[in-house]
Amino acid sequence: MRPNTTTTLVAAITICLAMGTTAHAERPSLAFAVNSPLSWRDSDALAASAYVGFATHHAIRVNVARYENWTDFDDAMQGLVTFGQDDGDGPARLGHFTDVGVAWMYFPRRLWSGAFVELGALGRDNDISVGPGYESDTVVTTRTKTIAGRALGGWSVLLGGHVFVSASLGFSVGYERGSETTDDGPGMQVTRAVSRVDPSVEGFVRIGGVIGL
Repeated sequence: MRPNTTTTLVAAITICLAMGTTAHAERPSLAFAVNSPLSWRDSDALAASAYVGFATHHAIRVNVARYENWTDFDDAMQGLVTFGQDDGDGPARLGHFTDVGVAWMYFPRRLWSGAFVELGALGRDNDISVGPGYESDTVVTTRTKTIAGRALGGWSVLLGGHVFVSASLGFSVGYERGSETTDDGPGMQVTRAVSRVDPSVEGFVRIGGVIGL
């Protein structure tokens, strides 16, 4: 049975909320964050998160992100690659990924400060193309959807009680389904169904503000 993105995310929210019901109740705090401005150039990566913090150490994070199919991983992490730019050593990469996710976060010290872990679920829409390259005219276009689980660890610095900067690194593993088209020239297109495990290394930098801390 093909997984349903909405059902999966609703289930994840329910589980995350249930994990905090045994903790001491207190007035929740709200926070909002965006990704590093270094990634905004030419819309290389745009992301926004909303947080609900509760019980001193717990938070629920909902995020939406759109990022380009970068040519180089190291440059992509720094947000310095222009969409569709070819580095000259390999095939051009075009298109974008769109993520919608929800996660439970735990801060051992206190909300928004110090180390944290994050567990959640995401739905990802992949609309990308790779090629042609230096030695091949082949273009591979992928249009798929992924449902995945995500695990991250990181560190957050709270400044003045109402501003935080956080960085995290981790991975996601899910199941990807859709289609992939290989184009070797006029009249030489082949489309096949895609159904495969989709692992991914993930890293984030967030700058945000806290309300009601």
